[in-house]
Amino acid sequence: MTNAPTVSVLIPCHNASAFIEQAVASALEQTHRPLEVIVIDDGSTDDSASKLEAFADRIRFIRQPNAGSNITRNRLLQLASGEWIQYLDADDYLEPHKLAEQLAHRAAPSADVLLSYVRLRLDGAGATRWLDERRGEPGDAWALMLGWHMPQLGGALWRRRSLLDAGAWREEQPCCQDSELYLRCLEAGQTFVHTRTDGAVYREWSEQTLSRANRELNWQMRLALTDAAEQFLQERQLMGRARQHAADQSRFELARIIWLTRPDWAGQVVAAVRAANPRFSPAPGRTPWLYRMLFKVFGFGLAERVARLRRRLRHSRALVSD
Repeated sequence: MTNAPTVSVLIPCHNASAFIEQAVASALEQTHRPLEVIVIDDGSTDDSASKLEAFADRIRFIRQPNAGSNITRNRLLQLASGEWIQYLDADDYLEPHKLAEQLAHRAAPSADVLLSYVRLRLDGAGATRWLDERRGEPGDAWALMLGWHMPQLGGALWRRRSLLDAGAWREEQPCCQDSELYLRCLEAGQTFVHTRTDGAVYREWSEQTLSRANRELNWQMRLALTDAAEQFLQERQLMGRARQHAADQSRFELARIIWLTRPDWAGQVVAAVRAANPRFSPAPGRTPWLYRMLFKVFGFGLAERVARLRRRLRHSRALVSD
């Protein structure tokens, strides 16, 4: 590629010994050039640092006392020299074509953020499963944000200038960190382009990630960010029917998760959706027809109780068949 832009792949690492070599190798194996790879070991107490030393002649590697993910991401951004920024969590990885295919998109020169599909890899019980290989379908970026369908961080390629203009990472943000950054970039009027490419792999393997260790905090933040996005658009008369449905559907789907442990809170979330939009109905294809009928006639609580009963019956039948 003539006059190709430099991409900086930025990897914060904290106690990721089992995965950091694959993450760094996947960055170095990108077909796009020019490329720089910068890794900060954020106070690891395992042998992550010793594994990173093996790459010392091909990457820029820095060690620091533990400071936290967003502080580390901001330091990485300051160190980067590339026009484009690829963040990569230390337990995730990239396919070799990821950067080249995104930057080859016809809209790349005018974009601030390039989005791509993210493949979800589930590691557990000695086996690997792949799920939802096209997380984050193309569409209106605001609808993706409201519907909680923005791709996980590895799927994004950011123009460095745009990250700095948006204020970079909010260092005190406790969770939903990439979503909070997406929202500020959208509010700043930045241009998002979905390139319909893939190449980022998001690995779920632990209950101790920021989004999973404190689920209720994550749920609270997700609702707060959805509210903030909705308010921003409503104040500018930019909400529209499709965006409103995306927000309401996202709240409903989150309420279904919350209901498993906090049915009172889940009921409040759905009640607020229906108070603002009495005609709300769960999206076809996302919920069974029986659930949608029960929801419409009898409400959220009964629909969830029936759904739970059906799950238990299916589980019991599976045990009997085994």
